Amino acid sequence: MGFKYNIIGLFALLVFLTGCGGGDSFRINGTVEGMTTQNLNVIYYGDGSFRSTRTAALDGKFMFEGKSRDLTPVYIFTNSRMLLGIIIIKNGETVNAKFEMGKVGGTFMEGNKQSEQYSKWLRDNAEVIASSDSKGVNEAVKEFIYNNGNSFVSTVLMMNYYRPGDDEESQELLRMIDAKARPTYIAEGFLDRLTSLNDSTFNELPDTIRLFDTKDTLRVIATHGQEMVLYSPNVTQRDKKIDDNLKKFFEGDTTKKRQTVFIEIDRGIADTAQWKRGVRSDSLPWDRMWHPVTGGMLFPGKKTVVIVADTSGRIIYRGEDISPAVKELSKERK
Repeated sequence: MGFKYNIIGLFALLVFLTGCGGGDSFRINGTVEGMTTQNLNVIYYGDGSFRSTRTAALDGKFMFEGKSRDLTPVYIFTNSRMLLGIIIIKNGETVNAKFEMGKVGGTFMEGNKQSEQYSKWLRDNAEVIASSDSKGVNEAVKEFIYNNGNSFVSTVLMMNYYRPGDDEESQELLRMIDAKARPTYIAEGFLDRLTSLNDSTFNELPDTIRLFDTKDTLRVIATHGQEMVLYSPNVTQRDKKIDDNLKKFFEGDTTKKRQTVFIEIDRGIADTAQWKRGVRSDSLPWDRMWHPVTGGMLFPGKKTVVIVADTSGRIIYRGEDISPAVKELSKERK
């Protein structure tokens, strides 16, 4: 009788271990509602280096295994480079994640405390994240940090959702996060490096992008069917030379005849009222828009970025100035 129960127990243990990430790896089981079959881009920092790879999502279901001795945020992007989700995980853990295309509130995760905490925060704050209320998002981040300074989730929220407007407040929040929950590799250049890796596989705009205009109207903009120029200035300091080059391009005859869609997407908006006043005083000739999530997804980091896409949505240029982009457009039009 005892032998029989020992065999059953051993079988149950084997089943349990098969479903979990091994001690030297982690595992993510994902389901995405509303997603067709496609390759996903997976980027994370593990054991001393950044890792970038792909995994197939078949009818919205995917499985990914990676390696990181310490907790790390694993970024999963669609094949059009839009951020699908972030899973916080380390070796020996398995996280089951459920996402819903275009809906932050449809994120559910189970398997470890950090991912569960993070997905609950997303659901609890889905409405304010999707709104134009960056102050509200900042308040939600601050509240979490005040109550969970020893959680790695605090670092992930600070890095991906907090919009700095007050350097003193930013430093105070960082000091409130326990050193063990704030790894040394997550520093100034982390998101820029992440962006660079993701850019290497990003060659097409998503079919639509959602942005707020200066009247707080949420606009859904189709990216196919016309040439597009998307410009996002340096978060810290605008470059007047780049603005001047953009004006020349925008006002050129070729642009008018082609009816190129030209949109500036501002990032790091902490005060929408102040941003609107700045837009009015700048008097720049193109549309100015922003979104607390979309801006960060298209343009993570702080550097100036110009994206040019042809009528099919294919990216033909991505860089820090418009001059090389004009040359690429000229080649494309011949």
